Amino acid sequence: MAEEDLQKQLVFADSLQRQLQNILGQKQFLELENVQINNSLAELEKAKGKVFKAVGNVLIEKDVKKLIDELNEKKKQNDEKIEKLKKQEEMINSKLTEVQKGIEEKLKNKKNE
Repeated sequence: MAEEDLQKQLVFADSLQRQLQNILGQKQFLELENVQINNSLAELEKAKGKVFKAVGNVLIEKDVKKLIDELNEKKKQNDEKIEKLKKQEEMINSKLTEVQKGIEEKLKNKKNE
């Protein structure tokens, strides 16, 4: 029975590690997107004349102010998502640490038998 319990905890720990990797990947993607948004905002501040936004394979002329507002809104949404992901990351890290301690304890007990 203890062997089955240990196996279940190992599978659960593996699942938590995959979830953590997924969250870290999503967070990294959003952070990179925010860097690109910041670069775009810096360029828009310097822009004189017409500016265009890529929509699929088409470039559409946009008002600089509207484009800045769109980018700031997207950045705000990304920041909110990043905060949620950080909370999920902390929760999963905590669970993972707890499960790993349980696994270590079971392995110690198994050695002492």
